[in-house]
Amino acid sequence: MILKVDYKGLNVKYYQALTNWFGYNTNSLGTTTYRGKLVGSGNSKGTNYVDINYTGKIPTTDTNYNIHIGHQVVENYSVANYTDMSVGISRAFEFAGSKGWNAGISYIHSITKKGWYVDATGDDLDKSRFYGYIKHTF
Repeated sequence: MILKVDYKGLNVKYYQALTNWFGYNTNSLGTTTYRGKLVGSGNSKGTNYVDINYTGKIPTTDTNYNIHIGHQVVENYSVANYTDMSVGISRAFEFAGSKGWNAGISYIHSITKKGWYVDATGDDLDKSRFYGYIKHTF
């Protein structure tokens, strides 16, 4: 289920899982522990995420800014709860007469249980990062 409200540059969304969140339940996780404690039990139906975004334009420029904060609550498995936030800027431009180009940079920070969310290389995602991009839309 998703509920969404937009007002000018403000966007608020609420997501709620009607089934087990990514299959989290006692059958799939069994006796999984985190730092010596059972991660949870039961099902994860009702897990929710609140997503708040604000986008605007920096006055007297063609540069946009965006601010984001989100918070996840995993029902019966609080070890998987997290908060994420970011602030960034972006700008559309032409390149060699071609329209549809955009570049931006964001500062992204997440607050998770250390070692619970890791990427494919085992790097902990509970940290701050800068993310930059250049993209072209046809």
